[in-house]
Amino acid sequence: MPATVGSNWLGVLYPLLLFVVAEGLSVILFGWPSVKENWGKTVGVGFAVVGVFWTCLFLWCAVKTTFADHQKLVERVAGLHKNLVDTRSDDASNLSQVGQGLNAQIGKLKQDCAYKEGQNATLLNQNRDQQSSINNCQTQALKLLVPEAFKMTPLMMSDEKQSDDVQQAKILMLTNQTVTPVKMRMGCNRVLKSASVWILGSGTMAGGGGVDVQNIFDIGIDSPAWSTISPLLITVSYAGQAGILCQFQRQ
Repeated sequence: MPATVGSNWLGVLYPLLLFVVAEGLSVILFGWPSVKENWGKTVGVGFAVVGVFWTCLFLWCAVKTTFADHQKLVERVAGLHKNLVDTRSDDASNLSQVGQGLNAQIGKLKQDCAYKEGQNATLLNQNRDQQSSINNCQTQALKLLVPEAFKMTPLMMSDEKQSDDVQQAKILMLTNQTVTPVKMRMGCNRVLKSASVWILGSGTMAGGGGVDVQNIFDIGIDSPAWSTISPLLITVSYAGQAGILCQFQRQ
């Protein structure tokens, strides 16, 4: 309303024009003398006409302004709705692209995880095999560290007739270890007349042996050592038929 009736010539001249028109109609209808005599009523009618038309103009401006505001509001709402639809469409498109990118990354990560799991399984198998090999090596090494059990092997070298009633046998005693001093007892199934012992390869020997009873020969040698490369040679003379059998016990 201020823009329509207060800031242009229409807003300035409209009240004055209405007043002039109302007074002019009063002069035409009632004559100048009558208007002059009743000028108070005539002026009042003019003001009343101005008030009525001014009120109509006010109502028209109010309706026009309200309608214009409504139109602008409708246009604004339509623009916002369009922007919202466009924004949703753009957001959906962007979200779809982001989702595709994330799905691609998830797929790649799954492949990497599967590859690493395969590598891990391979490494675990290799580690298990290597651990088994290490355990086997340790077992073999421990077996090597365990000293070999002592063994002695008698070999009958000869059993010959020495005289009419005396036989002579030579027994070679082998061992798998180095033994010093040598303490051993020999028991035979024949009556021993004499017995001697010698370590082959030795120049001198400390100790020897003696027959304690008829069929037992005790051996005691302090040096040299009895070893795998220096076997014992036992020579016995016995009475009776040939075929002496002897047993040995380390002491």
